[in-house]
Amino acid sequence: MARFPVAIITGATRGIGRAIVQELSSHGVCCVMIGSSMESLQSLEMAPPHFKHSQQWHRAISIDLATWPRWTEMSGFPGFEITHVDGKVHQEPTLLSFHDYSFWRDKHNAQYDLKLLVNCAGVTQTTASIRTSTEKMQQLLNVNFMSAVSMCNMFSRRVIRTKKDLEGPAPCIVNISSILGQHQGPIVAGTSIYSASKAAILSYSKVLGVELAPLGIRVECICPGLVPGTDMIKQLDPDTQKKLQTNFELRQPITSSNIASRVWRIFNNDNQNSI
Repeated sequence: MARFPVAIITGATRGIGRAIVQELSSHGVCCVMIGSSMESLQSLEMAPPHFKHSQQWHRAISIDLATWPRWTEMSGFPGFEITHVDGKVHQEPTLLSFHDYSFWRDKHNAQYDLKLLVNCAGVTQTTASIRTSTEKMQQLLNVNFMSAVSMCNMFSRRVIRTKKDLEGPAPCIVNISSILGQHQGPIVAGTSIYSASKAAILSYSKVLGVELAPLGIRVECICPGLVPGTDMIKQLDPDTQKKLQTNFELRQPITSSNIASRVWRIFNNDNQNSI
């Protein structure tokens, strides 16, 4: 029976997350794409991921990560499945559940193995800490850190349950942090809470890697610099954008495609020690 890898990507509807979906799908990976709402998933309907073989499928799921921990207790999420039949892309609305064993396994007379989680969803900070509401603080931490932790736990439990049957590269978690979360990273006013959330995911990834290594699960963390043109950068106030550009202008330019390619190399075990 043929076996094919499955990847979960949060923040999959735009920017870096969207580029990661395109990169992985171009290599034949089945992608479970998570967006914050059905409206945000419309971009995937208009321009679906790649299809490299007839047994490849993709699923789009609406999960509002800002509602953590409530979303972790839900039994199902609205979304749709994308398949490629007779040279045409087909989309079928459905209710999807991470807890359904058949969600990951046998389909089209093939075996599908959950092998990769990419936590890419993130929201940025638009004001100085003193002017940030408690609701915004909670949203930042829920999306950038707490939901990522829950995703890692859900992924790890599923992989551990089925790991003896897996083939190919070891299962892998890739968390997307930021250069602003690094200890020696630049300090930019107006990003204090965002930077703290990214520092948290970086430290978490380091320790999680040690915890999961005996179980055969790799954990990597990428800390990209400024990625011009992404929605997150556009949402920042002009002064903060200018300060970020000044901090990064001497660094090598980076694009969403660069980061997506790096995720693929990590998954193939070609570029370890990213933290």
